[in-house]
Amino acid sequence: MISRRRFIEQTSLMAVSAVLANCAFAGIGGANEDALTPDPKLLERAKALLNKAPFIDTHNDLPSMFMETKAGDLTSFDMSKVQPTLCADIPRLREGCVGAQYWSVFVESGTQKTRTSLHEALREFDVALRFIHSGTELEQARTADDIERIHQAGRIACLLGVEGGHMIENSPAALRTFHELGARYMTLTHWGNVDWADAATDEPERQGLTEFGKRVVKEMNRLGMFADISHVSGDTMRDTLGVTRAPVIFSHSNAFAIDPHPRNVPDDVLRMMPKNGGVVHVNFIGAFVSPKNAEFEQKQKTAVRNLKSVLGTTSRRPSKSSPSAKKMERKLASSQPCAGA
Repeated sequence: MISRRRFIEQTSLMAVSAVLANCAFAGIGGANEDALTPDPKLLERAKALLNKAPFIDTHNDLPSMFMETKAGDLTSFDMSKVQPTLCADIPRLREGCVGAQYWSVFVESGTQKTRTSLHEALREFDVALRFIHSGTELEQARTADDIERIHQAGRIACLLGVEGGHMIENSPAALRTFHELGARYMTLTHWGNVDWADAATDEPERQGLTEFGKRVVKEMNRLGMFADISHVSGDTMRDTLGVTRAPVIFSHSNAFAIDPHPRNVPDDVLRMMPKNGGVVHVNFIGAFVSPKNAEFEQKQKTAVRNLKSVLGTTSRRPSKSSPSAKKMERKLASSQPCAGA
């Protein structure tokens, strides 16, 4: 397993490599140049459309990168300039014509074991909100009307998404507090199960949503928060669609029929979406796009099962004096060179 920061860093480097390769091919000339050069008329039309209807990105990990690289110190970065070590900055948001951005509030699923999920989540809310309020280019949005107003004013509308139901620590009060802070969706699970819902990448325990999990979804409906069913198991997807009274979203998922990764959406669930009125927002990470990933995933699962059979499933709870996973990640991050160095 690699840290989330390392995963983001590696995928960012792959994207940069692809851009550099395209530039190299473009320099050769000939047919490649024609294939890689955008049609100016199409670009002009796309930008005109995005000026009228804001492009909405439902998942951006920048708050986590602030925490994991500089422990939330925003003064370390001039976000008005391109920041190669981060996944976003103002110039690139502008270049991509982003009209509304959901910033992801994320902490590792493992914080459930140390009962620190809620505490760590509040730290991420803090850094995300400080960033949103740090300049004139961004403005926090709480409603659809806010998004339209902010977009028309030439600023980027900012919303928050909670990536993992473990962060409410089984407390509807925490869910309501997150909503007050500006969260407008919550991903029901992350990579690990929670007490009330199964994740796509963990062993099934609940066979979907528990009764408490169904109450969580209904409370999100009441508050006006999307139930985000990326990361959850197929049964959790189906249970959520069965109980919700409002549209759901997949904040970053793809089609299982194209790439059978457990994170992706089965066809029967996709067929349920039109009636619900929800939206599947796709992502572009290779593991969730390429069908060649299935063989690798199978080998990985086999290796994990073999390890579990040898080591058993019991583990010691870390002592209070043990450094937290987040502290360890930040310590490692401070000793590593910047991406692309």
